[in-house]
Amino acid sequence: MRVRTAILSTVLAALSACACDTVPDSAVTDCNEEIVPGAAATDILFVVDDSGSMAEEQSALSQNLSTFIDALLGAPIQLDLRIGVTNTSVHGYPAANRTTYGSSGPSAGVPYPAGAVVAILQDPQGIGSTGKFVYGFDPVSGTTTWGGARILANGADLAGDFKANVLQGTWGSGKEQPLAAMKLALEKSTAGGVNFGFQRAGARLAVVILTDEDDCSSPVGSITNDADCHAPSPNLDPLSDYVTYLDSTASIAQGGPPIVALIAGFDASGVPSLCRGTDPSFVPTTASAAAALPNRLNAFLGALDTAAPGRTFKDSICRNFGTSLLAIANAIVPQTLPLERAPADWQMIAVALNRNGSSVACPLAVAGSPGAATSGAVYTPPQAGAAATLTFQNACHLGISDRIDLRIVCAR
Repeated sequence: MRVRTAILSTVLAALSACACDTVPDSAVTDCNEEIVPGAAATDILFVVDDSGSMAEEQSALSQNLSTFIDALLGAPIQLDLRIGVTNTSVHGYPAANRTTYGSSGPSAGVPYPAGAVVAILQDPQGIGSTGKFVYGFDPVSGTTTWGGARILANGADLAGDFKANVLQGTWGSGKEQPLAAMKLALEKSTAGGVNFGFQRAGARLAVVILTDEDDCSSPVGSITNDADCHAPSPNLDPLSDYVTYLDSTASIAQGGPPIVALIAGFDASGVPSLCRGTDPSFVPTTASAAAALPNRLNAFLGALDTAAPGRTFKDSICRNFGTSLLAIANAIVPQTLPLERAPADWQMIAVALNRNGSSVACPLAVAGSPGAATSGAVYTPPQAGAAATLTFQNACHLGISDRIDLRIVCAR
């Protein structure tokens, strides 16, 4: 992002309706004024299906995460990231009502995360050991603990830790509950919870779900098998509860409603599909296909968009994950830029975008003014201890490859 001071006294006539040989009292005459952009706090939760059919998909996700991270770190607004990974294992079907991993697998006997953000053990080369959770026992509190690099932030280890942590393994519950796991993960981010520090007040929230199944979130013992999961049932948790939770209790962000992205069984047009190679437009990551139609998850996305349009994304689990992840990164790009320092007069801020080598002017208006709805950017003055902000919209809606050009127009 470039922050420049432009000495352009001749434009003051147009800006302030004054004669060219006069300088209005409101003009900025200190050409040492500057704009200092801040970073946008962004919390991203990945919910990864860890049932028996997900080995290839987890591997493909891990291999393509560099595309996602690079895109976010190169976003037009600097991101202050928190990233956490949990899985879809909350509890099993009534035959066992299992809440722990079985006797086989690298984490045998370990409790299901049930929304806990977890870390995967890495070998000396930094490669994740699939399904091997960093997990232990705290003799002081007498409780079991999740350890390792769980809540990830900007830094040299971000990409490596993230790639390891999505390798959740295939020993999890066959009763996939991504929506319940999502809600539990956010609930456990409050004070005293195992995920405390993940979701931050004032941060923008994004949730990414990867599954080849549909959601079967429901109380313990209420659903007996996969067939019951896939049929409309009053025993399944109401989808409205999850929409309300995201948009009220969990929506502590100031950057807009939470974003939800879903990679599951969809065709190229976003219709639920098993995608078993019948669509020639697919570029499969693997030879696998969806195990079940994500009808309930698709309805969940529809309900979210009804409540606040334009904040969901869906793509096929049978397509190349690099393309999906780049599109998700683009959806996560915030539209509000915090300003750690702003000039005394907002009218002297000139805003433009560099988009594919061309400059796009972004006419600026102040929040609450008649022109705010149609402007390219909206300036909100600092208030109640919060920094001033610039929000981009309309023709200046930010994409992942845009670059912001801010200048101060001053007179002297």
